[in-house]
Amino acid sequence: MTKHFVAATVSALLLTACAAPQHPPGAQQWHTKTFQTDAGPLALENFSFYAPSSISVAMNGTLRNNTAKHWRRTSFSVDLFDRQHAKIGNKIVFVEDIAPGAARPFGQGIENEIATTYGAKMDSFDIKYLGGVYDVNYIFTLDGSAADQSISDSKVKIRITPSRENLGLFLTNLTSETIRIDWSQAAYVDTAGISHSVIRGGTKFIDKDRLAVPTNIAPHASVNETVLPSDYVTYVSANVGWSAQPLLPDGPKAEALKGKDIALYLPLLIDGKAKTYRLELHIANVRS
Repeated sequence: MTKHFVAATVSALLLTACAAPQHPPGAQQWHTKTFQTDAGPLALENFSFYAPSSISVAMNGTLRNNTAKHWRRTSFSVDLFDRQHAKIGNKIVFVEDIAPGAARPFGQGIENEIATTYGAKMDSFDIKYLGGVYDVNYIFTLDGSAADQSISDSKVKIRITPSRENLGLFLTNLTSETIRIDWSQAAYVDTAGISHSVIRGGTKFIDKDRLAVPTNIAPHASVNETVLPSDYVTYVSANVGWSAQPLLPDGPKAEALKGKDIALYLPLLIDGKAKTYRLELHIANVRS
């Protein structure tokens, strides 16, 4: 770990990385600090510390996106040390929504002030890149076709539209009888081949484990539905409530899914007979 030293204490107010004189041998002045990611460099520019109070340290700087990705979120750990190299403060800083070539404020605002040990004086600091996620575009094929992600027979036509959050379904009843979707028997198979029960879009998350009411499709009519795996929905806390994890990850994790498959098993009751339709989507490519 490379610690970066400043010449003055926080009580002297401004502690700028680009103007710190007494650097030990090998220490780096922070005119610009580059963090290497899987997608290329992110640059921290014009970074400085100042002391809004005797028990906190605040930051000021800009994070520039020198990659070709649109970062949804990045995270950094900022550590402060005293002259004896004991840690006196830490903060996790998030910078979100950074387009290629764009810059966003880093560590600004009262919510990013670092509480320090009472009476401690800052002598050095260290900042680490923890990770991030960026937008990707999944290219899917169904039965080898990317243009028409649908299947049909003489009874029904089903179009499937995958998104980051869920699977969209558009079903058309081609018969003169009512068709019923049995959601309690439907299943989603993820890229690892693991099967999951599903819930319909619009279901209250607190009701995710209750028996789903079937959907009836009138003769020659259509319905629009969305589904997601029920175990992707979890209760986080009293403050946050319920949350659903994405159906598919953003980058860089998304890159490893190229060539894999996902599938939906959809049981229908047609003319009094049960039939399960299998819609398997192949991830042909992942672009960002």
